Amino acid sequence: MYLKYLTITNKDVDIIRHVEFKKGINIIKGEESGEIGKNNTNSLGKTTLLRCIDFCLGGKWNAFIFDKEIKGSKNNTVFNFFKQNLPSFELLIVKNIDSNISSSLKIKRELNLNLKAKSDNSYFSIVNYINDQQVTDHYLSDTIKKFLFGFESEKPTLRQLLPKFIRTSDHQVSNIIKYLHPSTSAFEYEVLHLFLFDFNNMKLIHDRILKEHEIILKTQEAKSLENLLSSGKREINDVKKIELSELQSKYDNYQISKEYERENDELNLVQEKININKANITSLYLDKDVWEKRLLEATTKIDSIDVETIDYMYKEANIYNIDIQKKFEETVKFHAQMLDNEIEFINKSIQKNITLINDLEHKHILLADEYSELLRKLGSSGSLAEYTRIGNQINSLTKDIAETESLINQHQRTITELSEYKIEFDRLTIEIQKLLDSMRRKIAIFNRYFSEYSKNLTDNAYYLTIDQDKNNHFNLVPRSENEDSHVGDGRKQSVIISFDLAYVSFSNDAAINLVRPHFFTQDKIEIIDVNILNKLINLVNGVDCQFIFPIISDKLNTLPNFDENNVILTLSENNKFFNIENYKATIDNSTIDSVA
Repeated sequence: MYLKYLTITNKDVDIIRHVEFKKGINIIKGEESGEIGKNNTNSLGKTTLLRCIDFCLGGKWNAFIFDKEIKGSKNNTVFNFFKQNLPSFELLIVKNIDSNISSSLKIKRELNLNLKAKSDNSYFSIVNYINDQQVTDHYLSDTIKKFLFGFESEKPTLRQLLPKFIRTSDHQVSNIIKYLHPSTSAFEYEVLHLFLFDFNNMKLIHDRILKEHEIILKTQEAKSLENLLSSGKREINDVKKIELSELQSKYDNYQISKEYERENDELNLVQEKININKANITSLYLDKDVWEKRLLEATTKIDSIDVETIDYMYKEANIYNIDIQKKFEETVKFHAQMLDNEIEFINKSIQKNITLINDLEHKHILLADEYSELLRKLGSSGSLAEYTRIGNQINSLTKDIAETESLINQHQRTITELSEYKIEFDRLTIEIQKLLDSMRRKIAIFNRYFSEYSKNLTDNAYYLTIDQDKNNHFNLVPRSENEDSHVGDGRKQSVIISFDLAYVSFSNDAAINLVRPHFFTQDKIEIIDVNILNKLINLVNGVDCQFIFPIISDKLNTLPNFDENNVILTLSENNKFFNIENYKATIDNSTIDSVA
C-alpha cells in the first residue's frame, strides 16, 4: 500500500496544499531564508505533512493545535486559520503506485464547527468520507485497517498499529519497537507484536489474555475469602458443631407437651428460613464486595488514561476484554469504551445484588417478627423457660454455623474455579508454544533484512530476539550483534529506520507476503551523520517502499550527488505548509478587487 497524494482544501474547495508522493525517498525540505535573524526552519511546518497523514488515518485534529507535552500550549495562528477556513484533508492510498488502475482507498476528513463545544479542545467536529461516501469514525477505522493490514478483528487497533509506520511524536520517533504511550501494557504489546509478525492464530492470544485476567480476578476473590476464614473460623465452627450436637440431643429428649411441640416446630421452621435467608444475604454481600473491587480497578484504570492514548490504552485489567465495546469520549475510543462497558456491566451487577439484598433483608425482618411472636408464646409457658433457652442456643449456633459453612463452600468453589482457569490457561499456552516455532522462522526472515540494513548504516548488525517471561508471554527485544549498550541519537535513528525499512522488505518477502503499508515516516533526520544519510538514501531507493521525512536544506547540501527529484515539498519563510500569511493576503486582495 502506497500514498498517492494529499490535498488540503478550504470550505470553498480552494486548494491550500497539494502534495504528491512517489516511490522511494520523499523529502520535505525546509529552506532557510538567508536573511539575518530569519534562519530558523522550525516554524515552516516541516512535520505538519506527517501530522496530516496521521489525521487522515484516524488521528485527532488537536495534534495540529496543541502540544501534548506542554500543558496549556496552543498554536493560535493555525487554530484561527482552521476556524476561518474549515479545511478538508484528502488522502489517496493505492495498492500499486506504478499502475493507473490499481485498487485504491480515498479518505477525506472535513473539519466543521462543533456547536456543542465547551472548550477549544472540542471546537471542531469531523465528518469522514471513504471513497466519497460519508461514514462513521468506527467504519473509517475498520475500513482503513482492512485496506492497509487485511485485518478486521478488534485487536490490535488501527491506532496501535499506525505509529509503527507514521511516527510523529518524540516517543514514537525515538523507540524501535515499543513506540506506543509509555503506559502501554506488556499484554497490549504482546498482541501487537504477534500480529505484526504474522502469528497464525491471534484468537489463541486473545483467549489466553482473557483467561489470565479471569485468573487475576478469581485469585483476588479467593484471597478475600481466605482472609475472612483465616482467623480460626473453621476451628471455631467445628467446636460449635459439637456444642450444637450436644444441645440438640438434650433438646430432643426434653419432655414437653404436644401443644408446645407443635408451636416449637413452627419456631424451628421459621428459624430454618431465617438461617437460609441469612446465608443468602451473606453470599450476596460477598458477591457485591467482589464486584465493587472490580469496579474500583476499572475506575482507577479509566482515571489513569492519557487523552492521547485513548486508542492505545486499555482501558481496562479489562483492557483485554475483546468482546466489549469501547467508549471514553472521542479521545479514548477503544481502550476507554471497553472500560466504560465493563463499568456499566459491573454497576448493573452491583445494583442487581443490592436489589436482591434489600429484598432478602426485608424478608428477614418479617421472619424475625414472626419468630419473636412465636418465641413470646413459648416463653409465656413459664415452666418451659429452660427448654426455650436451649432452643435459642440451638438457633444461634445453627445460624453461626450456616454463615461460616457458606463462606467455606464459596471459598472451595472459588479455589476449584481458579484451578480450572489455570488448567485452561496452561492449555492455551501449550497451543501458542506450538505455533511459536513458525513465528521464529518468520522473525528470522525479518532479521536477515534488519541485520543487513543496520550493519550497512551503523557498522553493527541488529536483531529482534524473542524473550518470554515466567508465564510464557511473548516479548520482542532489539539487540545488537556486539551488545553495545551505548547508542548515540544519530545512530539510534539509523537503527529505527533500518527496522522500519526491514519491516517493509519482510512484508514483501515471497515467503511472507503480508498486506501492510509500504510507507513509513521519520523525524530528527538532521542528527544522522551525512555519510550515513547518503547511505540511507541509496538504501531506501533500492527497496520497494516510501520513506517520508522532513530535513533542512543545509543538511541536503552536504550530500554528494543529491537528487532533487527526491524532494516532494519545499517549504520556506514565504511558503510555509499552510501558507497562512500569503493565504490571508490573497483573500484580502480578492476582497479589495471585488469592492473596487
